[in-house]
Amino acid sequence: MKTRTDTGLLFMQWLVILALAGTSLVFVVNVNDSTMLKRPILYVTTALLAAAWTSHSLQRMKIHRTFSAIDLAVLAYVALSAISLLNAPNLTLGVTGLGDLLCYALLFAVSIQLLEDRGFAQRIFKSLIGITIVAGIVAIFQHFSADRSSSVTIGRETISTFGNVTYFAGFLAPMVALLAARILANPRPEARIPMGLLLIVIGYLLITTEARSAWAGAAAGVLLLVFLNVRPARTRWIALGILAAAAVLMFLLFPEMVQRRLLAIVESNPTSSIARRLYFYKGAWNAFLASPLFGQGIGNFVAFLPKFRSPEYWMAHSEDIVPHAHNEFLEILSETGLSGLLGFVTIVGLTIRSAIKRMKQAESAERIMVAGLLCAIAAILMDNLASMNLRTVPVALMFWMILALLHEKRATEARSFSITLPQWVKKIHLAPYALFALLLIWYVPRVVERYRAQEFYLAGNLLRTQVKPGAALTMYTETISHDPDLADARIYLAANLAQQGRNEEARRHVDTILTKYPNYPMARFIHAIADFELGDTTRAIRTMAEEMQLETSPQTVYYASLFRRKLNQPDSEYACLKLLLSNSIRSGSIDHAKEGIENLADLCSRPGAPAGCADLVSNIRKTFPQNLSLLLAAEDFYEAVGSLQEAESTLEQARAINPDDPGVKGRLARLAVSQRAAKGLH
Repeated sequence: MKTRTDTGLLFMQWLVILALAGTSLVFVVNVNDSTMLKRPILYVTTALLAAAWTSHSLQRMKIHRTFSAIDLAVLAYVALSAISLLNAPNLTLGVTGLGDLLCYALLFAVSIQLLEDRGFAQRIFKSLIGITIVAGIVAIFQHFSADRSSSVTIGRETISTFGNVTYFAGFLAPMVALLAARILANPRPEARIPMGLLLIVIGYLLITTEARSAWAGAAAGVLLLVFLNVRPARTRWIALGILAAAAVLMFLLFPEMVQRRLLAIVESNPTSSIARRLYFYKGAWNAFLASPLFGQGIGNFVAFLPKFRSPEYWMAHSEDIVPHAHNEFLEILSETGLSGLLGFVTIVGLTIRSAIKRMKQAESAERIMVAGLLCAIAAILMDNLASMNLRTVPVALMFWMILALLHEKRATEARSFSITLPQWVKKIHLAPYALFALLLIWYVPRVVERYRAQEFYLAGNLLRTQVKPGAALTMYTETISHDPDLADARIYLAANLAQQGRNEEARRHVDTILTKYPNYPMARFIHAIADFELGDTTRAIRTMAEEMQLETSPQTVYYASLFRRKLNQPDSEYACLKLLLSNSIRSGSIDHAKEGIENLADLCSRPGAPAGCADLVSNIRKTFPQNLSLLLAAEDFYEAVGSLQEAESTLEQARAINPDDPGVKGRLARLAVSQRAAKGLH
């Protein structure tokens, strides 16, 4: 490549490779989000690529572009995603989500044009292998240098440069199919050995990630590769037998880990990962039903999910803030509606058609590599039926690059157009780079501010776990001064302020959160407490009721009962206490159950007490027969309502747990006196 034009094209090729490598390998430490630079790298490299492409066109005095069905499908998908922003509760998240998609679409479109140089495809393949080697070395170092005395499973700490063990697994799953295809396609045995060794290493690392969806993705990719490339039935069965033997070997080498992870799929525990995902899936489906055509807004899943998931989600003991659906198709459906899902499925369908067409026309080695690319797509899609890896920058970028490679040859179906530009535009061919420089001057300081915010946020979280609320408050204040949109830090700040009695400040911070996150978990809870402390009881009751529509956690329901208690509203208080204790029985949670029983005793010992109090307490005793504090609270309840026989039975149950407990003995002696007094009066 000796001409200036060829040099420009080569520069653009390396920009694409830089985007792949940078988003996969760059990470930061001592911040709360080690992946925070991956999106800026995507944006900067894409913007520079756009500048380079525009400058290249100005220099040639011609805008030339080829279009095919896949280009139109990608444009339509981007446009439909943009329309979904009309429903977005948080435009900042929506613009970010759309910005990501625009970057992927631009990299895809430019890469297809650059792939007219056949060497570019080889550079992408080699780059992916190089990225895998570097990431694998980092992962091996992490794996074998981890503290083996820790209670955390060592393998689950193997995150490499991806910031999360699941993200790393999402990258490895398609690489298994790509490497297997490259081994099959290479006719030289000596070249297959290093690729085979690399495949064994990444297979081992994939197993140690314990990411079941990625295991399924890798298995689906390899099985499809066998199906597409091994024709004779007998040979195909031999290949499948080898794969089965590999699965058995995996079980023999990692019996405890494999058994534990696979059995977890079928466990009925309400806190299992499967149970938690069901809440996400149902919430995503409900969001789709509420806006079936264009969805709730691209990038806004975290903002609208609390509104559509069950208020009993807390029973899963999972994180309050859920950024993604852990199912790519449901997330697309909920964010961009049926139109967006149709656009995405069309892109995938056209890619499959292109791959099949190329496989029919290609010779043996190329056919295997095309099959490997198709199997990598299958691995990613299979993985993302139960993960969120396509929402991470490295995996998403890999996905779109593989799509581009599968549409590399499209001469028979593409249509070209050219626009000749006047000669003077050649003089301003550096103007796009000047615009890029201005963009960089505007953007880089904002990235630096976010980096500082993440530093302070991490420090605040550490101080909060060390029960140092004053110091944590300072760190959270610094955090939002650098990144006002970081709602997680602001909610902790508001909670700390409310605990210190600074209710006006707490309420202002919560109001700021609710302007962009109208369904943010626990925001209304803090707001209601601040309202009540400031004397605005009507608003406090209303706000707490709104919170209970989003979440009926023990803390929320208990404080709702306290509000009613202080306002002398016994019927409403009883309804809250009944919900609190019923949920405790259903979930197995004892949070605020003791306090609930104590307040129920006072409420139900009054004249005209509601029916069903004793049944609630009796069910608590049956559900938690070994919990001494709850049994003693139940005994107090029975004494308060005059059920001395039940009180005695409860104390006997408590004594069976701890016969030497002096408190239980004292209560039994006191109860005996009460019973004798009751008999004397009788």
